[in-house]
Amino acid sequence: MTKNNHKFLSAELFESNICSPQSSRLFCLSNDNLTVYVTNFGASVVAIYMPDKNGHLSNICLGYPSVDDYARGQSYLGAAVGPLAGRIKNGTFSMDDRSYHLPVNDGPNSLHSASLGISYKCWDVIASNMTSVSMQIMVPAAEGCFPANMKFTFSYTLTPENELIMNCMVTSDSPSPVNFTQHSYFNLTGEGSGDILRHLIAINSDEFLPLGEGMIPLGYKQQVHNTPMDLNEPVCIENRINDEYEQLKHAGGFDHFYILNKEKNEHSPDAVVSDPSSGRVMAVYTNQPGIQFYTGNYLDNTDSGINGKPFGYRGGLCLETQQYPDALNQPNFPVAYVMPHNPFHFLTRLKFYCL
Repeated sequence: MTKNNHKFLSAELFESNICSPQSSRLFCLSNDNLTVYVTNFGASVVAIYMPDKNGHLSNICLGYPSVDDYARGQSYLGAAVGPLAGRIKNGTFSMDDRSYHLPVNDGPNSLHSASLGISYKCWDVIASNMTSVSMQIMVPAAEGCFPANMKFTFSYTLTPENELIMNCMVTSDSPSPVNFTQHSYFNLTGEGSGDILRHLIAINSDEFLPLGEGMIPLGYKQQVHNTPMDLNEPVCIENRINDEYEQLKHAGGFDHFYILNKEKNEHSPDAVVSDPSSGRVMAVYTNQPGIQFYTGNYLDNTDSGINGKPFGYRGGLCLETQQYPDALNQPNFPVAYVMPHNPFHFLTRLKFYCL
């Protein structure tokens, strides 16, 4: 592969004093084929450099050129998200006959735990080498917001097989609900190369969660079969996303939780996205029950990436492996809890290759 004509990130330019001169850091993970940049600000993936079928290198993950941009950005680019990912209706949930109230930041709702979340904080780095970085952060039981003090320990590991393994363990001092995800935006043609409409997407799922007002799930599952939401076979995104289907029109594209078919062969991927023009492919494997598939419907050229080009409308897609959104307010949805003697475990593998 060649790295010619590419501006790789400079740690000196990327880091800033937002957290402190010592705590805001940039890490480079590399093998013979991939280069992955990670920062401990939000435990975020900043860039993934990957060759195409002809050996030409591009960054396939949307990211900002500095920590200052991450602190100002509103799109959760590449960030770790929790303790409660997704939208919580009216920022309120109940547990053991007690009500908890999160800050609201998305109309009347709380998105990704708002200001109490882990995406806009510096994590403590506990270990790093050429292929892995581990970090952790404490989330206190803020008065009236979370039932427990929680510790998130998260690692990124790049393997010789071109897999990026994302492993998070959550512990707590008392029971508490948890929903963790990783929020990278991918454009397999390359960051700033246009939209992702010509990408092919496949998700191993027979059901999704339809959305109502404020993008909150309506509380029931819906079959994908005989609808434009059926992605069991590879589909070109542009052939579905503008369909005259109520759920796609309501969300402005795909922004839906797909319930994974977990009875499948354990070695088959939960989702696969590919770009025919570059030959790049990303397969997703996870221990989580579903994937929030989002097509960058709110990207609007406000922010620019590492190469200086703005993030345009539908310029990246997300495959957020996670628990059911707003499950605490939906009696028909399962809720994940972390217990003092039963940690919550998140594991997702991204496998990269070319056709």
